[in-house]
Amino acid sequence: MPPRQRKAQSRSPGEGTVFQEHKAACRAAKCSCPWRAKYSYTDTEGRARRKKLPVQPTKAEALAHLAKALADLHAGELPADDTLTVEQWATYYLTDIAPHGIKGKPIRARTLQGYRQKLRDHVLPVIGRKRMTRLTPEDLDRVYARMRAAGAKEAQVAGVHRIVHRMLAVAERRVRVRRNIADLIDAPTQRRKPTVTLTKEETTAALVAAVGRRNGARWGLGLGIGLRQSEALAVARDALDLKAGVLHIRYGLHRSRPEHGCGQPTQQTRRRRDGREALDDVYPCGQRQPGRCPQRVGPPPGLYVEPVKSDDSDRYLPLTDELVIWLTRHLEEQDAERQRDGGWPPCTLLCAPDPITGQGGQVDLDLLFRQPSGRPIEPRRDEHDWKDLLTAAGVPPIKLHGARHTTATLLLEEGVAVRTVQQVLGHSSHHFTANTYQHVTRRLQAQALGTLTGIMPTVGLVPGGTEAGPGTSSGTSSAPNSA
Repeated sequence: MPPRQRKAQSRSPGEGTVFQEHKAACRAAKCSCPWRAKYSYTDTEGRARRKKLPVQPTKAEALAHLAKALADLHAGELPADDTLTVEQWATYYLTDIAPHGIKGKPIRARTLQGYRQKLRDHVLPVIGRKRMTRLTPEDLDRVYARMRAAGAKEAQVAGVHRIVHRMLAVAERRVRVRRNIADLIDAPTQRRKPTVTLTKEETTAALVAAVGRRNGARWGLGLGIGLRQSEALAVARDALDLKAGVLHIRYGLHRSRPEHGCGQPTQQTRRRRDGREALDDVYPCGQRQPGRCPQRVGPPPGLYVEPVKSDDSDRYLPLTDELVIWLTRHLEEQDAERQRDGGWPPCTLLCAPDPITGQGGQVDLDLLFRQPSGRPIEPRRDEHDWKDLLTAAGVPPIKLHGARHTTATLLLEEGVAVRTVQQVLGHSSHHFTANTYQHVTRRLQAQALGTLTGIMPTVGLVPGGTEAGPGTSSGTSSAPNSA
């Protein structure tokens, strides 16, 4: 039997109404059943809508909520859509909002693809069907707990939180939700791992080992000016001006990452080598790699180029005299190799698809570093060459990106300003550079403060009756020798 409702009191159009929602077993003339308010409004498309507010224990509270809702409506704030789900909003956000840029900055296709994958794999399976207006902070806690149970690192959880926070912030501005619930929980914190770099002596040993190796100048650029791997592999000959000693960084070389199009995966438990259990995604096609899925979506598998990450990454870098000599020798060796093979045509590479239209193109680049066949160097092959170089040099193995960290560390230790290092590396801000290499800046601060040793008096502070003052060392007595 449906709940019995009292006849609503007549009101003028646009004022709304309050009524008491009786329980099925309620038959009393006066009872403590909750009160609810509702009102009508016109949405942005000119359609008449009716909005019910949450129940309140008393009539006075229901009237107060109605008055606040009507005040917001008259101020131009429409109520949130009660039927919009998280999955529907995420689809709209990734399709019609994010491709146009985030916070005024353009977004790359591979970044947008990462957003889509993280939401699809971690967020939507848990809260995808829930209505946006009914989201609670506990819903996000469940998402993050599921990721941690599957073995995700805290950095991955923090990355998903940033995407969800941004998506809900846009929904809040567009009155799809009343409040961004991601602001109500503590953001997952990730501990910044110490950057592992080579020392100055180890860097010299690695560069000595690179002399005479094929594409040895590649490591001169990596350790000499701190290029990213994608930037170094995408350097074209026309971007190099040896007479002026300048290199223009404008492209990055990447391998495409298609996605499965065969359907949603199922979770299966797998025991890892360390004995812990992990959840694996098993797709209907039976293939783990998306590039082998018969119904894959996204860019075709292969190498492609795209503009560098930001305007700060598109930069002109001066070359040292040593690098000019290295690159000149490299060009001579590459020209001789071309003649032996009958000439190499320019590398025809795919362009990154446009985030809005999804359409890409092709570009011909005369790459500076190539395989013996004349094709571009695969990023994975480049990593193996880096490991072989360190082994030949007899230095401890570090990740390839550690070469970039090594350049920054050596520059900072030589007293180069943080803002200058930021411009060399192509970071978006000098704050990011300072935070990334704060271990170096702390060491430099300690050295700077060490220059003030001796100016602070320690009279009466040194045990054994010895005293030290300005200009004297801490453990030396300032009293004259009576012997």
